Amino acid sequence: MHNNDNFNNNNTTTKMSTTKRIKVSESAATQTSVTTVPTILRIKIKLIGSKPPIWRTILCNADTTLKEFHRVIQITMGWWDSHLHQFEVEGQKIGNRDDGCDYMEDERRFTLKDVAPNGRFGYEYDFGDCWEHDIHIEKEVPYDTKLSYPYASRENAIARQKMKISSTRSQMEQSMKI
Repeated sequence: MHNNDNFNNNNTTTKMSTTKRIKVSESAATQTSVTTVPTILRIKIKLIGSKPPIWRTILCNADTTLKEFHRVIQITMGWWDSHLHQFEVEGQKIGNRDDGCDYMEDERRFTLKDVAPNGRFGYEYDFGDCWEHDIHIEKEVPYDTKLSYPYASRENAIARQKMKISSTRSQMEQSMKI
């Protein structure tokens, strides 16, 4: 047990920084076991200034790093990850320092749970064309064992299919041929 785990007095439910501990009992006569369930966030990604509006809703584990979340955005929005990007959280720029952007904080050091208290943050893709996105962490949702995360919601079936496709461009192009 880590020192930063916080349990309530009766130990029935525990909220940790990234997971929930749930006490599960089969019956009063059986021994109790503890199951750890990931914290899942419902997130709306909106392309700013598009007409008609372009947006996606996804479900993502709160432990996802911003580096991993960048990849989720790329696939969900149909981008090809061929340009620089950055996140902006309360005026702080976070991105890929390996791209020579040493003025930014390293996106591998931050998770969605780190930025979740803010509720909203920005994402910019392609510094030349400036594709700006509003990222809104709408709420925490129950973990569903039938889903694989990240998951694109029902209204975004095309993005959901793309999430399953490998990240290389040639494999994506190959999978989209009719």
